[in-house]
Amino acid sequence: MPGVPSAEELSALPAAELAERLAEAYRLIGELTAQIERLSARVNVLERQARKDSSTSSRPPSSDSPYKKKGGDRSLRERGKRRPGKQPGDPGMTMSLVDDPDETIDCPPGACCGCGADLAAAPVFFIKNLERVQGDERDAIILSIGYGKNARGDLPYRFGPLLSEGGERRLNVAVTRADG
Repeated sequence: MPGVPSAEELSALPAAELAERLAEAYRLIGELTAQIERLSARVNVLERQARKDSSTSSRPPSSDSPYKKKGGDRSLRERGKRRPGKQPGDPGMTMSLVDDPDETIDCPPGACCGCGADLAAAPVFFIKNLERVQGDERDAIILSIGYGKNARGDLPYRFGPLLSEGGERRLNVAVTRADG
């Protein structure tokens, strides 16, 4: 190795110089050991940051790399052959609809806050679910989608029947109920 004296060269040195070189070598070894420990700690921090994604930190899913494979947390069990759900033709456990589930909510403000016009003859609002709107026609239709966290605190990306098969037809029915 260049720069490293051989055993013969070291044995020819006087004891004082040999002690001085040995002390310098120990000092250098101490500095290098401390530097290795600092760099190892830094590498650990960077590796921990590189492993973070939206499922292990508060980062948004858009910050995840599209090139990383996610298959590590999936079950090793083989996928079943049958489709989920009940057998075709089984009525299931869906709650049956009542004949007239509509509810009239009387909202009688005395006058308009903006212009002060009398609202005694203002129309009453009818609240209906999307499945029961068929055949109704009103002067104005207000569509509202209830969206929020479930009992477990999750925020499911479901909008009821609008995202199921035929949802576009249901939405079309709802928006075309307005008169005029």
